[in-house]
Amino acid sequence: FPDNLKLRYVLARLYGGMELTDKAMAIYEEIIGSSAGSVEREQAARERDRFLAWLKQRDTVQSTPVESGKAVERISQDALILKGREALERQKAIEAIDAFQRVLAQRPNDVALHKYMARARLMNDETEKSREHLETAARLDGRDTESRMILAVMALKAREMETARERYTQVIEVHPLHLPALRGLLSVLMVTRDWAGARMAAGRLQKALPGDSQGYYIY
Repeated sequence: FPDNLKLRYVLARLYGGMELTDKAMAIYEEIIGSSAGSVEREQAARERDRFLAWLKQRDTVQSTPVESGKAVERISQDALILKGREALERQKAIEAIDAFQRVLAQRPNDVALHKYMARARLMNDETEKSREHLETAARLDGRDTESRMILAVMALKAREMETARERYTQVIEVHPLHLPALRGLLSVLMVTRDWAGARMAAGRLQKALPGDSQGYYIY
């Protein structure tokens, strides 16, 4: 896949992990000098600079094999993450799950990894396992509104109104004017006929959107 930039990044990182410096640098420089978009060229430049920084540090850790091994292992793990993300884009859920699972075994508290795994599990029609990874991400990061919003939508689809209400409320506690969460909470409160709560949610929406001609009035 010579034109697949993400795979080229993976290959460059693998070369770096194997200490094949010339091959890794050649790929980064090739992307930077290519006709790829400016975003891709900038990303390649950042990756190259990280690699150069690692090479510079390598001399200081060569006398301590354990630290050197950790640095190489981290690069290999990052390459697996890129491989998993690329598999997600190609709708290859099993490949993505395999890549993310291997890294999660070493980094069980990585919030981003749990989110990637949740996407892969959902793509593979494993809703409960996807939910478990989102729950873990939310538990690890108290300000992770993305996972909580997805969990709220999942709860709505399962008609678990109390859970949906709890998740929307958690998001609003972090971001009081989070419009999707406010709208979601209002919907839940109206479906459950909690008119007092619905009036409060509607009031927050009006405050967040004073110029909204639609208006939110609950009598």
